[in-house]
Amino acid sequence: MSFLSEITNPFINVRNKIRSSTGWEDLKKKEESSYQKNGLRVSLNHKVFEVWGKKVIIDSLHYASTKNAYPKLLITKSESNNWDNELLHVPYNSVGTTGRTYPTGSGIEKNSSNYLDFIYTANDVSVITLKRPIVLANGGQLIFTGGSDDNVTYNILYRVVDE
Repeated sequence: MSFLSEITNPFINVRNKIRSSTGWEDLKKKEESSYQKNGLRVSLNHKVFEVWGKKVIIDSLHYASTKNAYPKLLITKSESNNWDNELLHVPYNSVGTTGRTYPTGSGIEKNSSNYLDFIYTANDVSVITLKRPIVLANGGQLIFTGGSDDNVTYNILYRVVDE
């Protein structure tokens, strides 16, 4: 009877299980929470999210920003303001020099970006969207920053996975 139960047990029980030396054990299911946030003409240094130690998946991001406003996606929890802590910076090559610039509308339009897609500019407001989902294995922080009189309107959809 025990041989038959070992064969049929995975088919009868709908929970995921794994066979161990002590018997059948439940596999831990990952918990996932979805969030959608938006802001209308928010002032800068506006924190959209800050999650550390968990997997974060940004599925969608659309924003319209004034001239100097841009998103800053920090991938390590650090007080330093180094470029290597930021994911969305835009590399450029101009007259034999290379460097990085902020992901403003004009910066993305001129140099393109691996993550962000420039849509258009009208009345000094640039519209940008995310090209593909971004997976942050250990979390991150997303804020909008820029000049003092700038603002941003945004919509974001992201997930947080508890493992």
